[in-house]
Amino acid sequence: MAIHTVGDSGGGETAQPDITKGQITASKKNGWPWNVKHHHIGAVLCFNFGIKKLDLVDISEFDLKNGDTLIWSFGEIDCRCHVYKHVNESTTYQSIIDKMIDNYFEAIKLNLNKLSIKLNVVCVYNVVPPSRESDCPGIDTPYFGTDEERKLAYLYFNKILDKKCKENGYTFIDVYNKYVDEDGFLIRELSDGWVHIKDGKYLQEFLNKHNIT
Repeated sequence: MAIHTVGDSGGGETAQPDITKGQITASKKNGWPWNVKHHHIGAVLCFNFGIKKLDLVDISEFDLKNGDTLIWSFGEIDCRCHVYKHVNESTTYQSIIDKMIDNYFEAIKLNLNKLSIKLNVVCVYNVVPPSRESDCPGIDTPYFGTDEERKLAYLYFNKILDKKCKENGYTFIDVYNKYVDEDGFLIRELSDGWVHIKDGKYLQEFLNKHNIT
């Protein structure tokens, strides 16, 4: 049995920036154990996956086997630089996220329905806490909305992920509070110096507690 992640850079195995040099360097696992298999779709919005569905991601083409565990990881990019582009007097960040996650879970179901194998566990990974815009100097990382606005989007996004996982019988991998500082942002010492976690001790703790192997 194997663990597979599918999604954006939150799922691991991506090139990371070297903050000190202002450049992209070697790939990292973003806190995931080294035995996890990553299917990195790229810097892809949850919004786009929800709209394009199987045209963007088709897990029936991956090396999944009976008894494997599948973990979906989308949404950090949306919360950081997409949601607040579309907020206006008539459209709230909550309504944008509600629709986005409805489409996200429809895309997940379509993918699962294509499989001819039986998975062990289907999981959805939380969006990790936001980084302040000032936390990533020298790196061209897009942000939209204030730090406090974006923090609200991250919290609400995870709230709805949790709700939808309960409705669909998926496991919500929720380590958010383990990686958040007293102001509600990603603890820099546990980060990769950018927008991902580096020290995966709490992620591993969750996987062990829930027998996700």
